[in-house]
Amino acid sequence: MMRAMRFSDSPKTCRACGVEKPRGEFYAHSDMADGLKGECKECTKARTKARYFADHEANKEYHRQRYASGAKPPQVVSKEKRREYNASKYQRNREKILAGVKKYQSENRAAANARKKAYKETKRGATPKWLTDHDKLVIEQKYLLAGIHGWVTGMKWHVDHVIPLRGATVSGLHVSDNLQVILAEENLTKSNRF
Repeated sequence: MMRAMRFSDSPKTCRACGVEKPRGEFYAHSDMADGLKGECKECTKARTKARYFADHEANKEYHRQRYASGAKPPQVVSKEKRREYNASKYQRNREKILAGVKKYQSENRAAANARKKAYKETKRGATPKWLTDHDKLVIEQKYLLAGIHGWVTGMKWHVDHVIPLRGATVSGLHVSDNLQVILAEENLTKSNRF
């Protein structure tokens, strides 16, 4: 019997060069689903080097003038400011991002289905057996409320878990007290954070 391939053993395809490479050939990136950047180390280095040398003199002059005027060197940005920046970047590029997601899902149907299945299994495992029929009805009504909000406002609404089912440090339950109806846009920018 063949052993199942672990996620960490499976090769990854570089989005820049399109070559399938071992996972060790990619830089770590905590914001990505698999914890790795989308392009391989070789492509990242080449892109960074090309960008550096493309406007090298202009960049040097810009920084000379900036620091001569008393400006401070760039500071480390807080997580909250980074979230705000990422949310605004998402809003500016929303159509392009969604088109890319749709393209990826159509080209990688098996991976997309596996992710959906894993989430459903997590939700099933996070639904306690002690829920009463009344509790289940309240949960169902929250999903119904999201649909009504969408119908009334013309915007998409999600039922969100306040404490994520698959959080990094803590995981919530699929119970009515852990559910909230929020705009889909807000839910997608929130991601899996608590």
